[in-house]
Amino acid sequence: MKKIHILCLVCIAAMTQMLSSCGSSSTPHKVTAAEVSENCSSGVVLIQNKFFYQLNIAGFAPIYFSGIEDGEISGLTFDLNEVEPTIAWGTGFFVNDRGYIATNAHVADPQISARDARSLVVGALREVADEMSREVNNITDKINIAQVAMLSSSGSDYSELKGIYDELIEQRDNARKFVDNFHLLSAGDCDIELHSDLSVAYSNTHVNKYTDFDECVLLRSDADHDLAVMQLKSKSTPEGRYIFEVYDDIEGNDEDCPVGTQLFLVGYNHGPQLALTEDGLKPQVFSGAITQNTDSKQILYSIPTLGGSSGSPVIDEDGDLIAINYAGLGGTQNFNYGIKVKHLANLLKL
Repeated sequence: MKKIHILCLVCIAAMTQMLSSCGSSSTPHKVTAAEVSENCSSGVVLIQNKFFYQLNIAGFAPIYFSGIEDGEISGLTFDLNEVEPTIAWGTGFFVNDRGYIATNAHVADPQISARDARSLVVGALREVADEMSREVNNITDKINIAQVAMLSSSGSDYSELKGIYDELIEQRDNARKFVDNFHLLSAGDCDIELHSDLSVAYSNTHVNKYTDFDECVLLRSDADHDLAVMQLKSKSTPEGRYIFEVYDDIEGNDEDCPVGTQLFLVGYNHGPQLALTEDGLKPQVFSGAITQNTDSKQILYSIPTLGGSSGSPVIDEDGDLIAINYAGLGGTQNFNYGIKVKHLANLLKL
């Protein structure tokens, strides 16, 4: 009886182990950072955006500027040939075989308010306008002196004084025109144009100059959710590049994306500075977890990022795209927000 009892225990233990093995084999596979890097990186692109702005105000010549930095206009000029575009970097990823690339609106379509721009331009030019007003008075005094001198001159002396007089008149009129136009700046209707030159480079390729990037056009932009869709001018995703599935049934709620879910971000942190290697461009893979999921727009996660990671795809432990990285949590690089993928799905349907 004792041997039979032991034999039964052995059989039960073996069956328990078999059942346990069967259970573990049916458990869904959780992706690793290495797998994400190997499988998905080819579909993540480095975005270069060279852009500047044109402010159009009724009754005034176009004004060009590079952007707004710390509340001030940068690169202000009236000559289109003198414009120095801003160069900004971001991340994007392929979402179909037609060369569609998803990213953030602030990467591909950095719009600013025309009224805000006008206010800053007025502030930047106010000192110049005041100086011009003083110059008008000084030139007027010189014109009066030249007129008196011309009355008592003749011959070559008169011709020389007349040339000086005409030049002073032109200087005065130009200065007056600038002052008059300056006053129109704060009163006239205005609009703003973004001049943008979008292009991308691919992982595992070498880029040494601007022509190494492929040109793109902006297709759609959603400022409310900070999302944009670009397209390669070739209208075809390069062969062998990973294409991210954008599922419209992932709501991004607590059921889909509970707090604690492991996440991976694939992006070009710090733009080309970190991406350039001896083997070509290499995006980085960062991992973290969902730390907050409280609204329908975004999720917060513990993934560190640097500038250039805007527009990066955020993948969960099942390998599904669940968000698009777009902003950091005030003053820290270790916590960032991602726009839920359902908003990208809606933008792609338009």
